[in-house]
Amino acid sequence: MIELEEGVKAKIALHAEEAAPRECCGVITIIKGRQVYVPCRNMAETVEDFLLHPEDFADAQDKGEVVAIVHSHPTTKPEPSAADLASMEESGLPWFIYNPFLQEWGSAEPTGIKPALYGRKFVHGVFDCYGFVRDYYRQELHIDLPYFHRNPEWWAKGEELLLDNNLIEAGFVEVDQDKMRVNDVLVMQINSVTPNHVGILVEDNILGHHAMNRLSSKDVYGQLWRNYTRKVIRHRSLL
Repeated sequence: MIELEEGVKAKIALHAEEAAPRECCGVITIIKGRQVYVPCRNMAETVEDFLLHPEDFADAQDKGEVVAIVHSHPTTKPEPSAADLASMEESGLPWFIYNPFLQEWGSAEPTGIKPALYGRKFVHGVFDCYGFVRDYYRQELHIDLPYFHRNPEWWAKGEELLLDNNLIEAGFVEVDQDKMRVNDVLVMQINSVTPNHVGILVEDNILGHHAMNRLSSKDVYGQLWRNYTRKVIRHRSLL
């Protein structure tokens, strides 16, 4: 675990105070051998959350090596939440948390332990339907799928994350629904104007998936799920 320099901590504390009651966020980079705090915009729509702006993160990467993620907890103790821990594992970087009112610090670093596929809590952007697909493909098929950013409730804003280039760039092609087989990904549309859910045919007639605000699970791929299905896609390496 790296140790933050006092000057860096002072800049983080000031950022946290200015952002309150919202959470501030940023990254620690190494530039010319020194720690530099790079503040980032928080894209989260709620006060009790943070979402690093991808452009700000990319700019920080261009400036130097990103070695840690930073955010504040203005209303709670500086201890990582379940969502923080899940996102931290995804980032692969240590995290620092600061409470500007208590003037207390907290930190955590990735363990490298992969969560079980089934029975895990929903955390949008990490432990969600696409997160399930990524982890299944990594753990069961040894295929690494790319991460792509998901805005909160993107489907309600007409964003077609599951129909645009993301899944194509991830290596998937559409196949005939009548010829679906185990390990195929099912793209679904559930009470939405655009497809907003993905699952995997993990066994004959068994759907593995992570529905919003539910635990990840296996369900019988019955008529209800079939009615939701809009397309079936298969990774090119499995053709």
